[in-house]
Amino acid sequence: MLATGSDDKTVKIWDTANWNLLHTLKGENEAIHSAVFVDNNKVFAGGTDKKMLGEFLEYHFNYQGSVKHIVANLWDIQNEKVLQTITQHENDLGIRCDVSSNGKWLVTPSSDKTVKIWNIRK
Repeated sequence: MLATGSDDKTVKIWDTANWNLLHTLKGENEAIHSAVFVDNNKVFAGGTDKKMLGEFLEYHFNYQGSVKHIVANLWDIQNEKVLQTITQHENDLGIRCDVSSNGKWLVTPSSDKTVKIWNIRK
């Protein structure tokens, strides 16, 4: 399986044997920057809260007026349900979230200049 994130607020799960779309998970973020499998039935995804104009204004003019809560979700892929939500970052999640080898911990880097470690609920 392959997970892809997109600017359309979705995470798509693909069967890499035949490239068929298996699931579409619709989140709250404007764009998904990172998607990582926790196990064969769970994927964690997060990204940015800003529309493209907000990204442009922030990057070029340091404008902070379009910021909303950053939301990252741990998804049950088969049931297309959110299992856990993370909202404690104050800016975009980075492109390299990761999961520990034992599947118990999740690491989220952010543009708020923090890296946070989370206990994954089973």
